[in-house]
Amino acid sequence: MSELTRRRLRGAHRVLIALLVALGSFVVPTGAAATDHETPWFHIAEEDIDESSFADALAVGPLVATEGSRLLLTPGNRTDDDVLAAITGACPDEIIAVGGTAALSDEVLESYAAAVTTACAPG
Repeated sequence: MSELTRRRLRGAHRVLIALLVALGSFVVPTGAAATDHETPWFHIAEEDIDESSFADALAVGPLVATEGSRLLLTPGNRTDDDVLAAITGACPDEIIAVGGTAALSDEVLESYAAAVTTACAPG
């Protein structure tokens, strides 16, 4: 048996780690950069680890993988500049909030949606 390859994805905080994974900005075992695929939608979940929000992000993982979507973590009560840049840079057709309004406020969801509408408007 060949030696097991071990890797660690790390960032300053879990929001950045989720961005690295979602946007394919990490090195795959072969040493080639992972490719960035277009996606028409993002799932966003609240980034604080507690009983409810952790379950939301964990539960949606298989759906994200099956659909070819991307999962981003964000604070539940405010927008995150890095997440905002990722979403507006991709110009998705849809942003899907994972979990209830106690985990991810309507204001946060609307703020991301408004930014995409402004940044991605034709013309």
